[in-house]
Amino acid sequence: MARRPRYTLPTLAVMATALVHACATTTLAPGAAQVRLTDQAGDVQHCAPVGNITPARDAKGDTFSTPADFKNQAIGLGGNTVLVTKALLGAPIDGVVYRCPSGQ
Repeated sequence: MARRPRYTLPTLAVMATALVHACATTTLAPGAAQVRLTDQAGDVQHCAPVGNITPARDAKGDTFSTPADFKNQAIGLGGNTVLVTKALLGAPIDGVVYRCPSGQ
């Protein structure tokens, strides 16, 4: 008999939240499609920081964002690259926006 995995309630809640937010679509702002997301600090070593990402919060105060949210905020701050500093299940949570030279 195969053993079924057992998940705790908090784990299931995180998974359900991620699924709901993954299904929601955010419209990209003009120019946001060209914004680069990275988790490698070396990718922004020759770039100028322009601001921090402010993740969206739900009614409980939990943070959630999509890559599109991060790209839109980067455009709003005048950046073209986001260093994702924290992620959960592949969804970005925190990041720093940079303006990098063209071609980088």
